[in-house]
This record gives sequence, C-alpha cells and structure tokens, in this order.
Amino acid sequence: MHIIVVFCAVITLTFGDSNFSFSEDEKILDNNVAIKTSPPYLVRGLNFTVDIECKVRKVDLPSMASVFSMVIAHSHLTDHPLYFYVASVDALEGHSHNISHEAEVISGSIDNNGESILHIRFKFPESNLTGKYMCEVFGFDHIGKPVTKYSTVEVLPNDIGLLFDLIKESQSNITTLQELVNKANSCLSEKQSFIETLTHGLVKNDFYSPLLFNEHHYYMRKPTNHFSYSEAQTVCEEFGGYLLELDSHPEYSFIVNYITTMNIDVLIYTGMTDEEKEGVWVNKHSPNMTATIIWGVGEPSGGTLENCLCFKLTPQWSMIDIVCELTRNPLINYDLSFICEVPEAQCRWMP
Repeated sequence: MHIIVVFCAVITLTFGDSNFSFSEDEKILDNNVAIKTSPPYLVRGLNFTVDIECKVRKVDLPSMASVFSMVIAHSHLTDHPLYFYVASVDALEGHSHNISHEAEVISGSIDNNGESILHIRFKFPESNLTGKYMCEVFGFDHIGKPVTKYSTVEVLPNDIGLLFDLIKESQSNITTLQELVNKANSCLSEKQSFIETLTHGLVKNDFYSPLLFNEHHYYMRKPTNHFSYSEAQTVCEEFGGYLLELDSHPEYSFIVNYITTMNIDVLIYTGMTDEEKEGVWVNKHSPNMTATIIWGVGEPSGGTLENCLCFKLTPQWSMIDIVCELTRNPLINYDLSFICEVPEAQCRWMP
C-alpha cells in the first residue's frame, strides 16, 4: 500500500504598513527593464497628467524563466531613495493593484510569452510626485530560484518661470536660425549673381567657357594681339581673381590639358614674375606659395628684360620667360592670351 502526501502552498501578496517602503541599497539595475515618464518634468499648475510606464519582455531577461509580478514604487528623494509602493500586477491574480490610491492604473498584465506592462497615471499632479520611480520585476529562474530586476527613472520639478525662460530661449534660437538662413540665402544669391556675371559678361565677350578645378574657376582669354601684365591682372581682380598661379603639379597638369583641348597656337600668360629679383619666380597674388614651372628647352632666356612667364605650344606647352607687355609683330608672330584664376565664391555667414 502506497501513501501519497500532497502539500499545497498558496502564495499571497500583502501590503501591510511595514511592507509599503524599501530602500535602493545594493540593487542592481537592468536596462532591459524599461521604465519611462511622460512628461519628464513636472510644472505645477500646467501638467494635467504624468504617466509612468514599465515594460519588460521575458526574452530580454534570459536569467528569468518566468515573470511573476511587476511593481512601480516612488521616492521623493533621489540621492538616497526610500521607495513607497504605488501599483503592482501579478500573474497569480491576473490584474493590477492600486496600492497608494494616488494614481490611476491604466493597464497592467503579465505575459510570459510576450511583453508584460504596468502603466499608471497621476491626474493634476502636485509637486510631491517628483523624485525617483522604480520598476521592480520579480520572477523565477530555470531552477525555481527567485530573481528580481530593477530600473529607475526621475520626474524632475520645474517652475513656470524657468519654463518661460526656456520658451524665450527657444524663440531666440529660432530667430538666430532664421537670421542664419537669411544670410545663407543672401550668400547663395550673391554667389549665383557672381557666376552669372562672369558667365554672361566675360565669357560671352572675351573669354572661353571656364573649367572648375579644386574649387577654382579658370577663364582663358580669347586670342588678342596685345597683352599688358598690369591690365590683365586688373581684369582678373575685378572679378574676384588673379592671373593664373601654378602652385602644384596637379594644377599644372590640369592647365596643360585645358589649353591643349583649345587647339590654338598662342602665348598664354600666367601671373608668375621675377621682376623683384632676377631668376626668382614667384606668384604675384600668393608670393609665399612655391611656383610650379616646367621650362622649355633653353629657357629662361631673356635675362632682366623678360620678367613674365607664359605657356608656349611647342614643345608640349612648356614655359618661357617673356616681356610683360607685348604687341603682336613680325618678330613675335603669335596671338596672345592669359588665364584668370577665380576662387569659387565662399559663403562666410556662419557665426
């Protein structure tokens, strides 16, 4: 004869006066327990409601085989919190409990196959509802041992004066932003006008269509029978640029490719000169930049008389020194040209 003895245990949640509060000492917070408040600030007389919501998915808590209960608690203190229970929900009874009766329980449910939630709301909240809120999730691990997870959030006080200050600051920021937008639009308009002036003025009458390289526009003068270094420099400066200055091999190669595609045989002046010191070639506009020069055979050849520098078709658009003012004649049977280098207009509107 076999005797079977069955022990039945009933678990009951009680909230006597001694169980209404607890401290936060040595509690390990878990980011997978999500608790949030809306709004995060409490302005007395302006907030109609404050919502506190705690959510957890069992799949995000691998150490917890099942969720048994969720509790939201509140502490007025944030540095050394002393919590008082506000509301709870458990799997045994299947519905939520309003413990403090200060809040309305919007929803509460335990779902071990999905998401468990506890959502409370304070209507017309007073300043005593600020502080720290904790969500406590209680359950069991895979061998039946109890497991508890925690997460906290703060509801901070805010006075109406500070709120108005924030509104004023926001309005000021909007005004500043609008000013920046207006400056940007103005800059873009000026830039567009600048481009149109060059395109419809210079290009239409005296210059070939420009090319862009490294944020610089290059405008080549159509062939003419006279060149003056000072006059050409003035023309380029009127449009925000200067006579071509070669200060890198990539730029030099770009210019050679540019003039090669023009399929013309002219002398093309640049902005480099050695008028201040014979044999020392510098860029007039940017004298501190190292000039890039690839001389033709036998060049430079003019001594102190030839203080300017230009491209010549043969051999292969190499460079020669030449006088700085020249008119086509039987001895110099070439048309003359020059290139203006114009930096792309920049918008300097940021504070």
